[in-house]
Amino acid sequence: MSSNGNLKYITTCKLCGQRFANKALPIIGDNPDASTRSFIHALILHLNREHPQQFQAFTRAMVTLANNFAGWLALQNFEITDPNLLKSQEELRTFAHSITRKNDLTDAEITDKIVSLEPLTAEKVTALCKEWRDFLTEQGRYQTPAVTV
Repeated sequence: MSSNGNLKYITTCKLCGQRFANKALPIIGDNPDASTRSFIHALILHLNREHPQQFQAFTRAMVTLANNFAGWLALQNFEITDPNLLKSQEELRTFAHSITRKNDLTDAEITDKIVSLEPLTAEKVTALCKEWRDFLTEQGRYQTPAVTV
């Protein structure tokens, strides 16, 4: 704890272990204050200076999302027949999902879980499918707090 009683949190770079101290930040979606913008700017500068390859990937992801996401959101209100536009929408959705999902299942985990159900019954398989659905779509006990936009 700091001398003024505010909790401090540590954000650690997964690539090199450098640590950054910060106060509790607003939830994403809230209007960030100056100290939040400064903290995020410091993290981005760290990536740029210390991890240029990851910074380039970050920059590409930002450009892709900025250039396409508003259009994707708008198009959700329309019935579309253009196959190129449908493909573009799906690629952007897949990209956003790939960089934001929390949970994943490996082939080995799937195999192990199915083997553990033997003897297989419809009830066991159905329960497992529901658990995986909830895990992959982050529902129920796997749910993360909703972010409002």
